[in-house]
Amino acid sequence: MFSAFNPTENFVLPTLLVKLQESLQLPELLKRLQKIGYITAIRVAPNLLAFNQAPLLPEVYHRKVDKTDFYSTGILGEIAPPFQTLKHADHAMKRKRIASSFSMSNLRRLESEMDDHICELVSIFRENFAKTEKPVDFACYAQWFVYDLVTHLAFGAPLGFVREGRDIGGLIQHFHNMSPLAGFIAALPWLANPLLKNPIAKYFFIPRPGDSSGTGQIMKFRDDMLQDRLKDRFAEGYDDFLSNLLKSRNEDGSLITIEEVKAECFVLMVAASDTTSAFICPFVNYVTQNPQVYSKLVEEISNFERKGLLSNPVVKYDETNNMPYFMACVKETLRYSPSTPMIMPRHVAKGGMTINSTFIPEKTEIGANPYVVHRDTTIYGADAHIFNPERWLEDEERLKKMDKYLMSFGYGTRVCLGKNIAQLETQKLCCQLFRDFSIDIVDRNNPWRSANWAIMIYWDQWLRIKERKHTEREIVQPKAS
Repeated sequence: MFSAFNPTENFVLPTLLVKLQESLQLPELLKRLQKIGYITAIRVAPNLLAFNQAPLLPEVYHRKVDKTDFYSTGILGEIAPPFQTLKHADHAMKRKRIASSFSMSNLRRLESEMDDHICELVSIFRENFAKTEKPVDFACYAQWFVYDLVTHLAFGAPLGFVREGRDIGGLIQHFHNMSPLAGFIAALPWLANPLLKNPIAKYFFIPRPGDSSGTGQIMKFRDDMLQDRLKDRFAEGYDDFLSNLLKSRNEDGSLITIEEVKAECFVLMVAASDTTSAFICPFVNYVTQNPQVYSKLVEEISNFERKGLLSNPVVKYDETNNMPYFMACVKETLRYSPSTPMIMPRHVAKGGMTINSTFIPEKTEIGANPYVVHRDTTIYGADAHIFNPERWLEDEERLKKMDKYLMSFGYGTRVCLGKNIAQLETQKLCCQLFRDFSIDIVDRNNPWRSANWAIMIYWDQWLRIKERKHTEREIVQPKAS
């Protein structure tokens, strides 16, 4: 019925069942799109088009485009942080006032804190798993490492996930309890959004601080951590995200509200943590699964080690950027296994746009899934369906083109504010792991369990690790607590 007056009626609309399957089972999505002759765009909801051609990204995700109601469900709280802000002008204002907290220059001052956490993880891996030859559930430790680091950078102290070897306070499980709802929203935003605006549904599904489970518990933890700081908003001696956020100001010079500070802290705790571990796990898996890739990476690390180009006890971020093959593995993981494989919708801007000679009016919803766009063979080659870091070692012109269309952290002016912190911690940790350990997968046929709940979640990634012998540098030791 909605097709009668719908601007997307010229595009194919799969059935509801297929839509759910496509959204949550990505390999199946590609097969189905190919089967129905998916050339450029497909209608995946009454008023939502999804496209697969990377060159369309700048046209859809440009500076003056607005986000859709997909981002306004409230599952991350009532106050919208910048990434949930719909109007582009409002987003620019909100982003500007807190951007300095996430700048690379500010984060570099915190690199030594990252080193301490990497040292702690390496030490535990050495003592508990390398020496004992017990397998390690790497997915758990990846999440614990990131949560420790994020709570340290956000609030000035880690919770101790890695040290304790467990989910402190069940915080990670509380977030995962909410994740299927996020997956439902990503799969069927046109159905989920109106439903969640219903007062009854809102009561049951929208989190509030103090809820007995789910993200309400994370909100409570955040509020508890915030209380002491609010006694003196400008207290000296703190050098973390919270202290910077508490001093952030609007254009008129007024301080941002406490509710806005809470919203930013909450997003940093949940979204930034899981998306980062959702890169670390695939990086280790795909490098280790491929013997040729593994040997080339270890050889490059060893060569840099012998030349004295890697710092002790932990490699520096700038040093990882100078390692061509390592960075090729990083880029290929971002391309092949994006952390948030979901359609990121926008409203077609004023004046409309044309796809395949079909005009699409303004306000129509349109978007791309990075998992699909990153497999555009016109940009990434005929082998775009396989993990191949070599593609990032080709001529400079092709590199620029492939880089241009990566949307692992979003696209355009809406690129994730947490991109810099994610790059710092993932590059340092991943390089250090392959520097210190020989890594193998316990069951190569079943390397992990995973789920796409708008963010990729991994479990049961069992690895065997052995310590690599180094004669030219000191053994990594954790800092005394």
